[in-house]
Amino acid sequence: MPIRSALVALLLLPLTAAAQNKPKAAWVGEVALLRFDRDYDAVPLTGGGEFRPKFLNYVVQSEAADAVVIRDRGQDWRVGKDGLVRVADAEAFYAAAIRNNAQEVWAYYGRACARMELGDLDGALQDASVAVGFFPDSATIRNGRGAKHMLKKNYAKALLDFNQAVSFDPTNDVALCNRGYLYFATKDYDKALLDFGAAARLDPRYAEPIVYRGKVQEARGKYLAAAAEYEAALRIDAKHPAALMAKARMRAACPDALERNGQEAVTAAKAACAATFGKDGYALVLLAMAHAESRNFPEAVKQLDRATTGDKAWAAANADFLTYLREEFAAKRPYRFEAPKK
Repeated sequence: MPIRSALVALLLLPLTAAAQNKPKAAWVGEVALLRFDRDYDAVPLTGGGEFRPKFLNYVVQSEAADAVVIRDRGQDWRVGKDGLVRVADAEAFYAAAIRNNAQEVWAYYGRACARMELGDLDGALQDASVAVGFFPDSATIRNGRGAKHMLKKNYAKALLDFNQAVSFDPTNDVALCNRGYLYFATKDYDKALLDFGAAARLDPRYAEPIVYRGKVQEARGKYLAAAAEYEAALRIDAKHPAALMAKARMRAACPDALERNGQEAVTAAKAACAATFGKDGYALVLLAMAHAESRNFPEAVKQLDRATTGDKAWAAANADFLTYLREEFAAKRPYRFEAPKK
């Protein structure tokens, strides 16, 4: 899902020379995965080459921590370990900033994003609306509030915010992608393709809209075209989780046998699990589906167990689906997603 969730950060420490020579972050739509190792203390917020920042705030995940967030990227768009705040601490961090200065718009916006990440969508919308009140013409803030409306399924309000974000900044590829996802979610596929295409043209290294162009084709039953889009996204970013998951699902569970390939499904699903640090329930379920397609049902059940224990929130929200998969795999039946109705 390309909806941006952006949160908080502290000021960064000075960079070492070693840090400047070791790009390690990879973009996942609008989420940067930062991998710190023992050799250096900071990484750039880019996968390499020139990078045009899309937001003032970023959510990241570190192998050494839970999801963490950034406000100030510091010099050359780099972030160090001490420049991060855990999501669990983000709300208190921004609350303190608001107490210090009740007019600090980014504190309200950051707390809105923190609350969204923590599941408090009502609180997130309240803070986002305060931020919009401070800066009603900000494409970033309008887009951020639209994302929160989208998660609440307030589609009309989300569309209004996305439309205004795009009108304020027609080059805001993230707002275009988010609006495209709204159209996709409401099955307005022609408009979705237009927005995804526009976002991809604005930033050729932005893989997210290409993934979702593929999902539109998949929803229309055009599986070959969908698979081509997923491969195009992976050529931009070979570790893009959404692209890897889409490919794994296609190869493991497509109703068209010509598009299924158990070995490719397992490879893509394993890569998706690695890209999400083995903590994403959906990625683990896709790995289970891939093993089932390869007729390795014991391993499929093992991965369902990992999804259940490793991502309890996702497992609780999808308990019926997990039960269904267990029953299917016990009967040695691979999973198939439904073809669109004619």
